[in-house]
Amino acid sequence: MGGAHAHNPWLVLLSIVVAITASYVALDSASRVTTSRYAAARLPRAKRTNARWYWLAGGAVAMGMGIWAMHFIGMLGFRYPTPLSYDVPITFLSLAIAIAASTFALAWVSSGPLGFSKLLFGGLTMGAGIAAMHYTGIAAMKMEPPIRYDPLLFALSILIAVTAAIAALWCAFKLRMETFSSAFWKKAGSAVVMGTAIYGMHYAGMAAADFAPGSVSAAAPPRLEHTWLAITLGALALLFLLATLTMSALDSYIAAQSLLHERERLARDRRDHMIELASVVAHEINQPLAAIAANAGAGERWLKAEPPNIDEANGALRAIARDADHAGQILARIRAVLGPARRADCRSTCAASC
Repeated sequence: MGGAHAHNPWLVLLSIVVAITASYVALDSASRVTTSRYAAARLPRAKRTNARWYWLAGGAVAMGMGIWAMHFIGMLGFRYPTPLSYDVPITFLSLAIAIAASTFALAWVSSGPLGFSKLLFGGLTMGAGIAAMHYTGIAAMKMEPPIRYDPLLFALSILIAVTAAIAALWCAFKLRMETFSSAFWKKAGSAVVMGTAIYGMHYAGMAAADFAPGSVSAAAPPRLEHTWLAITLGALALLFLLATLTMSALDSYIAAQSLLHERERLARDRRDHMIELASVVAHEINQPLAAIAANAGAGERWLKAEPPNIDEANGALRAIARDADHAGQILARIRAVLGPARRADCRSTCAASC
């Protein structure tokens, strides 16, 4: 940059914290969107809710506002010899671009398998959105004469934006089925990497900007002092991001409790089913077993008679064989009924655990 310019170190630190927090919210929102989508797919159409769209909208707004707040805090922390101000409509346009890029990212990563070509296209698109947000925000200063950019640093900032977007999409896809509690540290580590790339892109873009000596901002002067405006914006952004995380944690807890109750219900149903089945089996098998015992006793008496009555004993043996075959047929029918029931029970248990 032309001239000796610097940044407020405390606002730089605040922008880094916001960037990492926004990255964590992005990863967590991707999980909520994906799990809501799969949960809705298992329900009948009449019982499906709009939870996925609510999480998509809320996550996109939180993520977009977080990325934009990080960028704007960094801009407000920029020290320049002459007062800087920002055109309000252009500044809000940069916010809209950030939210649009975040909406695309969340929808893209939760739409299905993420192959290499899909990951690359999504990263290029989202990276272009982040870069457009950044340079639109710089354009809001309306510097006269216009800002010029170092080609190498400008290209580097675009490369960082695309790389950050690809890393963000890949991490979000890999962790999309994880809950708030099951992968906190994985998401935290990924958020640090993503956040570093996001603020790295911002400060690379600021380093690429070359302000002509004596240039001034033509935008309307601000009503608030820049440092306090940045602190207020950072506090509000962090509160909004933390509120989103709190809602996500609460939703995850409710889903876990629902899953626990569903498993308990399935266990009770299985136990009741087994008790009923045992009663039916005992009733059905008791008759042929009783007949076998009676015929066995009769056959023994016929053989002990003087003289032994071989014909009657043979008749008792044939009756025993007939009753044993009857018992076998009953067991075969029970197995035939139990086969589909066990498979259905297994499917229900697997579905409840997903």
